[in-house]
Amino acid sequence: MTDTIMASPYLDTEQAARWLHISPRTMCNMRALGTGPRYSKAGARVLYSYDALMEYVRVVTRPASK
Repeated sequence: MTDTIMASPYLDTEQAARWLHISPRTMCNMRALGTGPRYSKAGARVLYSYDALMEYVRVVTRPASK
């Protein structure tokens, strides 16, 4: 069998946390508080798209208005 399976466009909580350089527990806390990136659920799995993570980074790194 060849390795022709495409990589998923989604990251699970651990992968997304690693991508954001935070702990998976912090991701869970942010999700519970509604302060983290947008996510989807596939059954019991929580998944984050790269677009949602990039948007989250843009929002939290935006300079404060004067």
